[in-house]
Amino acid sequence: MLGPNLSDEHNLNACTIIQDMFEIKEFYNIICKRESMTKIVNFSTAAFNGSTKTSKSCSLIVLNQIITNHIDRQKKKDQKGEDKTENTNDDDDDMVQHNSEDEEKEDTEASNPNSATV
Repeated sequence: MLGPNLSDEHNLNACTIIQDMFEIKEFYNIICKRESMTKIVNFSTAAFNGSTKTSKSCSLIVLNQIITNHIDRQKKKDQKGEDKTENTNDDDDDMVQHNSEDEEKEDTEASNPNSATV
């Protein structure tokens, strides 16, 4: 329903429906297929003599929505990846304990039931 050979009303309705479909993963994947993207890009970049103003503007709105959604999804994916690497490589949470020789002797004596300390 999107294209220069259809009425302004058809193009506006198609634009609205496509934008609503972005929320559903299955439809988003269909919209982002190569053949669908090629049609939308062709409608939005067509010469003015082979297109209508409404067709071009509606196609550009849909194309903009696709790009914006793709960027948002990529940011979320990158952010999740950063969160995972921060949690696994966080040096602040690691505790290293260094015992002096005297402390080690006390620890071994305390654990030995036959020692004088016990």
